[in-house]
Amino acid sequence: MRATWSERGTIRYLGAPPGMAFTTPGASAAEPEVTARRFLESQRNRFGLGNPALGLRVFRTRQSGERHFVRLQETLSGVPIFGAMASVQLDGEGGVEAVIADLSGIDASIDIRPGIPASQAAEQARIRVRGSDPARTIDIRPPALHLWVPSVLG
Repeated sequence: MRATWSERGTIRYLGAPPGMAFTTPGASAAEPEVTARRFLESQRNRFGLGNPALGLRVFRTRQSGERHFVRLQETLSGVPIFGAMASVQLDGEGGVEAVIADLSGIDASIDIRPGIPASQAAEQARIRVRGSDPARTIDIRPPALHLWVPSVLG
């Protein structure tokens, strides 16, 4: 087994020995997303997910040969944490070969309510991007709430 730990003491990288894989109860090669989530959930504290308000949602899945690569985004009370992701590599039998995790491990006591209404956020973005060119056309998508945790990207 190979492992790398963060400064907070949580796993950043976990790899099974070559040709081997970690098993997950209830693993299914047919459901790589479920297996990846179950593996991380079974090791919540080691990956910095000890706070019960922290969760994971499937962000993207891809397949290459028999292997599956599942990327999960960390959430706090359902709100995505910008850039907080875990990538899980599974073999053809649903075994976990490796995990790369950059998760926040934040405290649930933070206030997740937006600082400004969505309509105001969109207008502020439009003004800032437009800058000194009022004729510039800007297409702003509906705002989506995300949490920014500097330690994730820093």
